[in-house]
Amino acid sequence: MSRKKIHKAVETRSAFDVTAIINFHAEDLLSIPAIRSFNQCCDYAISQGISIQKIAVLDKPSQVTSDIVNSFSSIFSKIEFVNYGDLGESRNHGASIAEGRFASFFDGDDLWGKKWLANTYETARFRSEDELGLFHPEVIYYFSDSDFRAQSQNDFPSNQVKSFYFMHKDSNDPSFDKNCLRFNNVYTSNTFGPVKLYRKYPFLKANRSLGFGVEDWAWHAQSVNNGIRHEIVPGTVHIVRVKTNGSLGMANAAEGLLPPLHSYFPAWGEQT
Repeated sequence: MSRKKIHKAVETRSAFDVTAIINFHAEDLLSIPAIRSFNQCCDYAISQGISIQKIAVLDKPSQVTSDIVNSFSSIFSKIEFVNYGDLGESRNHGASIAEGRFASFFDGDDLWGKKWLANTYETARFRSEDELGLFHPEVIYYFSDSDFRAQSQNDFPSNQVKSFYFMHKDSNDPSFDKNCLRFNNVYTSNTFGPVKLYRKYPFLKANRSLGFGVEDWAWHAQSVNNGIRHEIVPGTVHIVRVKTNGSLGMANAAEGLLPPLHSYFPAWGEQT
């Protein structure tokens, strides 16, 4: 059987090629540009002949966030309201109701290059199940609204500029050391992979009483440690807003939360 026939056989078992899942909590007005960017990304993929299921998962949302998402209800296949109070559990809920062969996660206050889903699907679509891992955008650009007030008057950036970027690295790259995940979350939460993989390795629920959280960091470490490749898709970008307040990352840092590496990856402690 040819690779193309294998692909067709898989597709007949899924209602959609890709389920795009965007998570919300209390993003309020920031959810508007996020929804528009999410929809542009999905619609570009649809224009390329890719079937997309669009799901919004709202976990204990603020009233403003709820009202805004509902005002865009016509663009979504499903809008789900949950009461976990935990982003990992909210992501798991999205994966549990996904009807696509693949899924991709989006956060309700970020932006994305419009070709993210289309380019990634084209990279993954003809691969067999045992060849598939996880995919990340090539470039991560962190931007701050305050930079509009910190414009440079010469060829050098102002020292007040907060925006920056970095490049994701393939976990199969010879220079990639998985032990770096013991110290830093080197991948963002904007991932793309087989729905079966997200269900096999669910996101861990935060345990704040023990100081454990950061669901995407823990999940990236868990997947890498289980031999799952994290692959980079050239020409794609994830645009992350640097916020002065209301950020889950800032809240986690303020509480000193870390992923439970000592519990889930005890062998790492023996490595040098």
